[in-house]
Amino acid sequence: MAMFDNLSKKIGAAAQSAAKKSGEVVEITKLNLNINAEEESIKKLYIELGKYCFDKYNSNTEGDETILELCTKIKTHKENIDTLNQKISEIKSTEK
Repeated sequence: MAMFDNLSKKIGAAAQSAAKKSGEVVEITKLNLNINAEEESIKKLYIELGKYCFDKYNSNTEGDETILELCTKIKTHKENIDTLNQKISEIKSTEK
């Protein structure tokens, strides 16, 4: 009977470990999706910023406030990506 109890405990521990690993994979996947969304936002802002700067160049008018706003938004998205990457690193370090 002790052998079955031991086997039962090992199976239970393996199942818990697999469930934990699965949860970590799901969380990392969600974080990577968030990173991709942040990077896509940055790409759109770069396009908007470039178009705006080019339009200002062509019209010879000042537009520093809008440029500053767009650059600030890009910086915020980059900071979000850094935070998400840090969370992924933390999750991966707890796996070991």
